[in-house]
Amino acid sequence: MKKGKILIDKVNVLDFDFQVMFAETHVYRTNTKEEVLFLKFNNNGTKEFKGDDYVKIYFNQFDVLVVSKELFFGFKGEMLLKKLLLDGVMNSTGTIDQEEMLVFSRKYHQELLRLD
Repeated sequence: MKKGKILIDKVNVLDFDFQVMFAETHVYRTNTKEEVLFLKFNNNGTKEFKGDDYVKIYFNQFDVLVVSKELFFGFKGEMLLKKLLLDGVMNSTGTIDQEEMLVFSRKYHQELLRLD
C-alpha cells in the first residue's frame, strides 16, 4: 500500500484512500472506482490500552460487516489486506471470493457491546 495504490505481485490491482482524521480506509477497484472494502479502525480513544481496539470491515459487494478485536493490526489496513489474501478472501486480482469471505466472517466476527 503506497501512494493510494495496492500492489499484489508488483501489479496495481486496487486503489485506496486512507482518511487519517476518521481512521478509515476505502478500497476501490482501479478502473471503476467502485468501493470494494471499507475499513474503520477504532482505538476507543485509548492509545496506550490495546484491549478495547477493534476494526470494522465492510464487504460492500456482499453487504457483510465483520467487527473484530482480533484483526486490529494498526491504523492503515496493510496487514489486514495481507490477512485477506492469506485466507483466500481476496485473490491476486483484488476480487473477493464470497464463500471465503463468509468463512472469514464466521471465524472473526465478534459481537461487541459498544460500537461507535
